[in-house]
Amino acid sequence: MGYRTRLVAFAAGLFAALALATPAAAATTTANAAIPPVQYCEVELISVVEWTTGHAVTIRVKNISDVPVTVHATVQIPPPGVIVQVWNATATVSGTTTWLRPSVPVLTPGREIYIPYVATGQYVPPNVFCQPA
Repeated sequence: MGYRTRLVAFAAGLFAALALATPAAAATTTANAAIPPVQYCEVELISVVEWTTGHAVTIRVKNISDVPVTVHATVQIPPPGVIVQVWNATATVSGTTTWLRPSVPVLTPGREIYIPYVATGQYVPPNVFCQPA
């Protein structure tokens, strides 16, 4: 089983466990929504799960260009919500904005990354930025 397959399986299991860990909350799943295409990258929210006290999201970013690109995402969760766990990225908070910088910040052509995170509070779709390196 490859690293990506294990990561996706782990994230899916974790998200399901978190949804079940809040018994008073009825978990809902938002349909997979693609963020509008960007010139250099294909961006997709492949997993969005919401419950009363929080949510979990997995962002997939693929370099569809012929040049290396840098990638980062921002999330603006209304207070008192915060990101409590993130994988494959470093989270930096500035005011109400959380910056997610991937562990591999430069994607070569054809390469993709997954950035799963769990947060408390209201779900707000992330903004993903992709530009030539």
